[in-house]
Amino acid sequence: MLDDAAAADPSVDTELDEVFTYGSKSVYRFSRERGRGCPCECVEQFDCPVVDVHTREGSLYLVFHAADIEELRSVITTLRTEFSRVDVQRLLRSRGERTDHDLVFVDRGRLTERQREVLETAHRMGYFERPKGANAGEVADALDVSRSTFAEHLSAAQTKLLDAILED
Repeated sequence: MLDDAAAADPSVDTELDEVFTYGSKSVYRFSRERGRGCPCECVEQFDCPVVDVHTREGSLYLVFHAADIEELRSVITTLRTEFSRVDVQRLLRSRGERTDHDLVFVDRGRLTERQREVLETAHRMGYFERPKGANAGEVADALDVSRSTFAEHLSAAQTKLLDAILED
């Protein structure tokens, strides 16, 4: 995405080219000065569109689309050659033709560490299964919190996930 600051910068060519479409969303490419050692350049040399770049807790996160597993391997190999601390966090694969309502990207970073721990523990213990493998009291005990604290963390996490899944 090109923000207003980049658009106002005369060194950035703001002519946008659509390179990838999924459902009602599109990814665009814009030109900029090359050769600054940016990890995005390593990805883009394979014609893989970078759809998100952000930082969190001192780490740089790149989200990009690769056409197939061979292309993905090449991108990761190149990134690891140029940047020794590359770590693959998550891979998603598109399965067949889908409508825009089927594609959902959830940033798990929106959850606090504790919310993630609550979700992971509840899931591991079977709290979300039918019939339940564990009840709220058992999960709360495993987390060493009260049932009401468990319920608060679970509700906050579920709200964030549902907001991400259901937003238009």
